[in-house]
Amino acid sequence: RRQRQMCIRDRVSTQSTGSNMPTLKVDVNVTATNEVQETFLKEASSELSKILKKPEQFVAIKLDVGQKIIFGGNPSNKAALCQASNIGGLGKSDNEAVTVAISALLNKHFGIAPDHLYISFEDKKPHEVGWNNSTFA
Repeated sequence: RRQRQMCIRDRVSTQSTGSNMPTLKVDVNVTATNEVQETFLKEASSELSKILKKPEQFVAIKLDVGQKIIFGGNPSNKAALCQASNIGGLGKSDNEAVTVAISALLNKHFGIAPDHLYISFEDKKPHEVGWNNSTFA
């Protein structure tokens, strides 16, 4: 019973902050050491949390290195494809800020130029996202 009350309290408190669950999926066609990957993940998580004004405990980022990606017709171009999603709260200014921040981090850690990556944004509805044995609806 206590655990159920905590789950409900946690869900209500996260809903009161507006949008939840910022996620970012990043595919890059370069390899990197575990240290570089972990540093990128930590910095990207912090940036996403700040930009979207969400607690970092709800930010999730997936990084896949060494992927087969062709950009600009040249498979040797360093490149990245990214997908960002959130429940509400994604708009022009946030999307631009996320693009600037993630582009800078991809350049810093993987040498990927900002004109060799795409970031797609998806605004989710609360019932479309599951977490903690329920959805955010």
